[in-house]
Amino acid sequence: MNCHGNPKNSCMGAYGNTLDIKITDECNGKCRFCIETGGKKSKSKPVEDLIKAVEVVNPSSVLILGGEPTMYPDLVKLLKNIQQKDRKIFLTTNGSSLYNFALMGVLGEFLDGINISLHHYDLDINYKVTGIDLEYMEIQEAIKILHKGKTQVRINSLLLKGYLDNFDDCWDMADFAGELKADWIRFSEVQQCPSMYVDARTIFDDLTDNPFVDGCEQEVDFMDLAIKATVKLLS
Repeated sequence: MNCHGNPKNSCMGAYGNTLDIKITDECNGKCRFCIETGGKKSKSKPVEDLIKAVEVVNPSSVLILGGEPTMYPDLVKLLKNIQQKDRKIFLTTNGSSLYNFALMGVLGEFLDGINISLHHYDLDINYKVTGIDLEYMEIQEAIKILHKGKTQVRINSLLLKGYLDNFDDCWDMADFAGELKADWIRFSEVQQCPSMYVDARTIFDDLTDNPFVDGCEQEVDFMDLAIKATVKLLS
C-alpha cells in the first residue's frame, strides 16, 4: 500500500484546518448502529467552553456534532460567537428539528452546510430505523428555508442490510433526495454494527479496492438523476 495515501482523504488533511466539536450527548434518536450506542448521556458542554475551544484552535472550518446538536439550548449563541468571515460552519442533524422553521431560518444565516441523516426514502421505514418521525413536506420546506440563507444541504444515508442494500434502493434514495431539493447525497458504509454492514462495492460498480490510496469518498453516477452522489468507504 502506498503509505502517502490519497490527498482527498480526511486522514490526509483534505479538509484543511478543521475542528469537529461534539456539543451535546443528548439525542432523541434510537439508531442501533449509532457510534454512541450504549454511551448516550444527557450531558451538554458549556457554551463558553465551546467558544473558547474554537478560539484557541482558530480553525478554518467547524463541524458541529452530537448527540443531536439542535437539542443544544445554546446552539444559536454558539453560532453567533464562532462565526467569522473566512470560517465555514457545518452541522450534522437527525432531522428532528426540521419542522422548526424559525430555527431553520436562523441556521440558514450561520451554516455553510447541513448534513441531514436520512436512511430510507420511505419515511415510515426511516422512522423504524431511527425513531425519528419526519414529514416529507416539512423536510422540503426546511431545505427551502435553509437555501434562502447560505446553507447547502447534504443528505447522509447509511448503507444498511435489509433497508438500503442494493442499487435500485440507492437510486430511489438519490431520487428522493433530489425531490427534496438537497444539493448532494452521500452514502456511507456503517461503522459500528456488523450485522447491518453492507459493502458498497457490492452495490456500485467501479469503486476502488484501496480507498486509502484511491480516495475513500468517490462520486457515483445515477445516470438521469441530476443530484451529486458520493460513496464514503471505510476500508
